[in-house]
Amino acid sequence: MSFIFKDVEISVQTRIIFLAIIWLVMACGMYYGIGSLNMPKFNTLSQRGVETIGKITKLEPRNHASVSYSFFAKNGKGYFNIGHSGFENPDFNALAIGQTVIVFYDDKNPDTSSLGYPKDQRKNELISLIMAAVGIPTFMVVVLIVKGFLR
Repeated sequence: MSFIFKDVEISVQTRIIFLAIIWLVMACGMYYGIGSLNMPKFNTLSQRGVETIGKITKLEPRNHASVSYSFFAKNGKGYFNIGHSGFENPDFNALAIGQTVIVFYDDKNPDTSSLGYPKDQRKNELISLIMAAVGIPTFMVVVLIVKGFLR
């Protein structure tokens, strides 16, 4: 740790506490940082999403198996969005352009929508989020230990 405190002796116990703090800050940062990407949408759609039927407009196997779709909201307007298959809709390889799929949208903001059931998507996202929030900081702390931080 000479890169931070030159010529200062630091105990192993202090270094362990420092690593724990680093891990905690990184885990919280990962959880809230990554979680802010999709979780708000899935939470909103889980709470007040309106189920409707949409149609597949484009399939992009080389773009993370993205599925473009359209649907009509209760207000009579048509909307387009991009999502992913599954979540009670058929898998990507079983989809075809023009096929009907389950869509949920936010009645207050129909531009916010997703393919399939948002509660299932939220659960899937949460599992990935927890794995990243625990795994990445743990890996970083292990690297610091291997590099000799505790010596």
